[in-house]
Amino acid sequence: MSIHLVLLALLTLACKCQAISRQQTFVTNSNFENPDRWLEAEHDFPCAGDKIVFDIDATVSMFVQTNFTVTEIILPLNGEIIFGDGVSWGTDNDLSSCHDDQNHDHVFHYNPQVDDWFDTSNWQASSSGKTLGPKDSLDIEKVPCEYDDAVFPEQNSWTTNLLYSTRVESLSVWQKYYTTSQFADYRSSGSGKYQFQGEPGVDVTIPSNNLCSDPTGCACRSSSITANIHGHICSKMQCKESSNCKSPVRAVGQCCLLCGAIVTFQYGSGYTEAAMESYLNTMLSKSNYEGCHSVLSKINSVTQAASQETHSMQSYYTRANSDYVQVMITDDNTGSNTGKSALAFANEVVDYLESGSNPMGATNVTMRASGSGISQSLSSGAVAGIVIGVIAGVLLITAVVIYYNRRLVHQNKFKLFQYKDDETNIDNPMYDMNYDEKTAVANAVDSSVTGIPSMSAMTSDFGITFGNPLYREEDV
Repeated sequence: MSIHLVLLALLTLACKCQAISRQQTFVTNSNFENPDRWLEAEHDFPCAGDKIVFDIDATVSMFVQTNFTVTEIILPLNGEIIFGDGVSWGTDNDLSSCHDDQNHDHVFHYNPQVDDWFDTSNWQASSSGKTLGPKDSLDIEKVPCEYDDAVFPEQNSWTTNLLYSTRVESLSVWQKYYTTSQFADYRSSGSGKYQFQGEPGVDVTIPSNNLCSDPTGCACRSSSITANIHGHICSKMQCKESSNCKSPVRAVGQCCLLCGAIVTFQYGSGYTEAAMESYLNTMLSKSNYEGCHSVLSKINSVTQAASQETHSMQSYYTRANSDYVQVMITDDNTGSNTGKSALAFANEVVDYLESGSNPMGATNVTMRASGSGISQSLSSGAVAGIVIGVIAGVLLITAVVIYYNRRLVHQNKFKLFQYKDDETNIDNPMYDMNYDEKTAVANAVDSSVTGIPSMSAMTSDFGITFGNPLYREEDV
C-alpha cells in the first residue's frame, strides 16, 4: 500500500464525526455610498448641492459612512438612515468631500430594491478562511445551506426579502448571533423590520447543536419545500458556460449545464467526507490539474427529487431514497481544451474509487462528461453568419451603385458618355479651336505617313466636316 493511501486510511480513522461547514456572507448592501443604489446618477453618490429623493412608499434601511452637505432631501414614510461613528450631515458646504456644479440641478433618486435571500449573487461563500469561486460550489449551495453560517457584516445595511422559510447553522448581524426566537423578535422591531422582510410565517430557523454529525456529510437541504427553493434559485441565474463545449452535462443541484465531468458513487462504512475532501485536495495540488475545480456534495433523496422536478433529470440510481456522493469537476481551460483537464481528473478519481485498495468503500461508481471544447475562433455558425453578412453587404452596395448610375443616365450626367456644351468644361481640344485653327490642323496631316491624300475641311449644314478620302467629294 502506498504512503498516500496509508495517510488517507489514518485520516479516515482519526477524523471527527463532523462534516465540512461553510460561511456565507451577504455582500449586497443598501449603503449611501453604493453607486447601485442611485438611479440615473451623474456621479457615484450625492455630493453637496445635489437633491436626494426617496420614494415616499419605499421601505429603506441605509447606512451612511460619509459626511454630507444637505441641500434638499425628500424622505420616505417608512425607513431608517443609520449614521456611522463620527458622520455628520448638515448645511455646512464644507461637510461634503465632493461638490455639485453651480447649477444645483442634479437629482438623485434612491433605488429601494429589496434583495432576494435566495439570489446567489447576494452571497459570497468561504470555507476554512478561503474564499470560494463560482466553480467551487453547486448552484444550490451558493445561498446558505442548512449547515452553513449566514453572516450579515457590520458597517453595512440591507433590505432582504425571505420568500421561503429556511434553516441555517448560525446567523449573525453585525457580529451578534441570534437564536430562532431572538431573530424573530429582531425582525418584528427596530431595524430588523426594514432589513429582513417577508410574508408572515416565513421564518429562519437556527436550531441549537445543529452541526452535521454524520461523518459521510450532510445534504444542503432536507425540507419539504426544497424543490420550490431550488427552482427559485435557478430562476435567478444566468447560464453561459454551456456554450463552451459540446454536449454539456448538469450535476444534481446545479442550475446550469457545465463543461467537465461528474462522478457519483455510493459509499460504504469506510467512507468519510473529510477523507474524500483530503484526497481531492491532493489531486488539485498536482501541476497537471492546475486550474481544475472539484465540488464534493452529499446528495439525498430530497435534493435528487428537487433536481428532477426543476430540470426533468433522470435518477442515476434506481433507489430514489438512497443517498450518494457526487463530485463535480470543471477546469479553467478555454477553447478546444475546455473540460479536457477535468475529464482527466475525473478518470483518475474513478480509477482510484474502483481500485480494491482505496479505503472509501465506493460502489456503483459512474461518470458523465461533456464533449470536446469549442474553439474560441469562429464556430461554424459564426462563420455562416459572417458570410451571409458579407454577401448582403455586397448586394446592398451593388444596388446603390446601379441606382446611382441610372439616375445619372436619366439626367445626362453619366461621365463615361457625357457630352458637355459648356465651353469651360469641354474635354475635346477640337472644340477649343476657331475655324482657321481647325483647318490648319486638318491640312497638316502628312499624307506621306498615312499614304492617304490630305483631308481638307469643308463647310456643310452640319458645321465643320472633313472629307473622306475613300470617296469623291462630289459623293459627299
